[in-house]
Amino acid sequence: MITWNHLLLPPASSVHGTQIDLLMKVSMGLIITVFFITSPMLFIFLYKYRGKKSNKAYFLSHNNKLEVVWTVVPTIILTGLIIFGLKTWDKAMNVDVSDSTTIIEVYGKQFNWTARYSGLDNNLGQANYKLVKGRNTLGVDTLDENYADDKITSEVHLVINKPVLLKFRSQDVIHSAFLPHFRVQMNCVPGMVTQFGFTPTKTT
Repeated sequence: MITWNHLLLPPASSVHGTQIDLLMKVSMGLIITVFFITSPMLFIFLYKYRGKKSNKAYFLSHNNKLEVVWTVVPTIILTGLIIFGLKTWDKAMNVDVSDSTTIIEVYGKQFNWTARYSGLDNNLGQANYKLVKGRNTLGVDTLDENYADDKITSEVHLVINKPVLLKFRSQDVIHSAFLPHFRVQMNCVPGMVTQFGFTPTKTT
């Protein structure tokens, strides 16, 4: 949010990235506010009501108004955060695939990543882990007509303001694909396909 390092994310470079950042800022703002209010109060009350021989106990069975306040207020705040989070997540995960969407498969294996672009037909050829053999390390179905124009590369290049759908697969174990600039992170799980769609908004 300021500059890229191990603790802070780089500036968002995708449409949904700004929404993710806003959700994080609102959540952190509430957490920090509550922390700096309650933490000093904890030490103040510890000091104010420390043990003294002259102290007399005061019995309070309950306070209905107080109980309503500390139940209703957090409920409203948390409900708002949950709804905000669900809407943000829904916008990020529900991707409408059209002819203009670039479809790319990201394939993870030990010490290596491979990208497979769908060709002019915008359809990736079928793949199955059972087909991984010899030079066919991606397990693609070479008899599938959609495979004929697929492009396999070790780099991913994206077009600004053009929707992208990334499909993730793994050859061996769970790999975590993390693209911090685009606010994209998805696990590549052996035997199944996961996906994440986004639209880049910045170029390099």
